[in-house]
Amino acid sequence: MGLLQLLRVSLLVGVAAGAAASSRASPLGLASPGKARGGGVASSRSQRVPVLRRLAGGASGSAFSTLPPIALAAVTTGALMYPIDLLRALKMTSGGDTPIGQLVAEFRAAHGLKGFLTQGLGPELTKSTISRSLKFFCYPVAHRRITGGKNPSEGTMLTKAAAGVLATIPETLVILPLEVAKLTLQLDKQGVFSNSAGAVMRHLVTTRGPGALFVGLIGVQIRQALWTGTYFSTVSTCTRLCKEGALRMGFEEDSFAASSLASFLGGFGAGVLGVIANNPADVTRSIVQKKAIQSIALANGGPGTLNGPTGLSAIVGAGSEIVAKRGLGGLYAGFAFKSMHLGGSGALMNFLLPVFRKALRVEVE
Repeated sequence: MGLLQLLRVSLLVGVAAGAAASSRASPLGLASPGKARGGGVASSRSQRVPVLRRLAGGASGSAFSTLPPIALAAVTTGALMYPIDLLRALKMTSGGDTPIGQLVAEFRAAHGLKGFLTQGLGPELTKSTISRSLKFFCYPVAHRRITGGKNPSEGTMLTKAAAGVLATIPETLVILPLEVAKLTLQLDKQGVFSNSAGAVMRHLVTTRGPGALFVGLIGVQIRQALWTGTYFSTVSTCTRLCKEGALRMGFEEDSFAASSLASFLGGFGAGVLGVIANNPADVTRSIVQKKAIQSIALANGGPGTLNGPTGLSAIVGAGSEIVAKRGLGGLYAGFAFKSMHLGGSGALMNFLLPVFRKALRVEVE
């Protein structure tokens, strides 16, 4: 809980810094450039700013200068969204067969109330931080590579979608072992691994080989690509539309409130659009991956033992079974929770990134 409190404090500090910076520096988000303010700056602040600029790389033009604000936004988002992610995972792995109330009751019986804040938190916070950091760092780099140096703000919906898909390749390869560990811990009702991601990974490598850490690779890659491509191709449009709505509500164009509201709601809208695109892939992937994990991590068996395939054919087969039993609506099991999770994540990242960039004086896209 100390970690969560620290992250909440970092969020409040970031928001305060962003609000203060909006009155003296050109914002990097939606707000129009503010007027430069003359006069001296307090000596204590003048001593702190160079340190922040050195940590962030300042305006040196290097893509690596974007990593500090991205990482801060990612770890804060991961901590705040974990309880919703847990509910989403429980619903997804049930395939829509079990009411959420029953799933929550079973989870509480197995792990207690604190389990909603701690069970699998370590690997999830690590995974989500790495995942979002890689995604948001690689996206503009990929966009510049495929467009001959154009920043995402200069791209089209198609180039943004393509760059988003490419950004998920390193992300998926890096996070999949942690994804497997997290899902294993959330399914571990008997406490076999004592809520330890390291114990899960050691068990898998020892008994099944390193390949067991990458169970469900194809499904996870498809899931990540569909959401990320949709999110990045639509978030600027959603944010612009929300900014126009904020102005019609009476907010001043240059105000921090208008930009923040537009960033949050625009990010949420783009995140939900991503869920519409990837929910069927995530439902089928979850079922296939759950069966595989239960056979290789939570059951006895020799090295290499696997309960059926986990590739594209298995995912398509699982989807066909769901449609045959429950219709197309079955492919959208857990849609509400996933919309809250990925919509909320998209909203927080779209809001926090400009805040932390402003606080750290980072101007690179």
